[in-house]
Amino acid sequence: KALDRTGMLKKLREAQSPYDLLLLDYHLEGNGGTDVIGVLTDEFPALVARTVLLNGSPDAVQTDERVKGIPNVRKPFSLDTLSETLKKACFPDQNT
Repeated sequence: KALDRTGMLKKLREAQSPYDLLLLDYHLEGNGGTDVIGVLTDEFPALVARTVLLNGSPDAVQTDERVKGIPNVRKPFSLDTLSETLKKACFPDQNT
């Protein structure tokens, strides 16, 4: 768990093994979650495909080109919605 952009990037960079999944708040403190997407693309490209945005601003996410194609879950969300989205992010080949 990281509370801001700096903390999250530090955890990613110092991890002993790569993360399997990233739940990223669209409005993360310290420049926002979308700023992190650029860093992920550069430093952790495989993790971008396993990132899920959590957001309370669906209109902003829909118009933000930086996060196009990244699954997002609108807050508040049900466990069923989160579960379905996580399955799609973790197992993209099994989505039909």
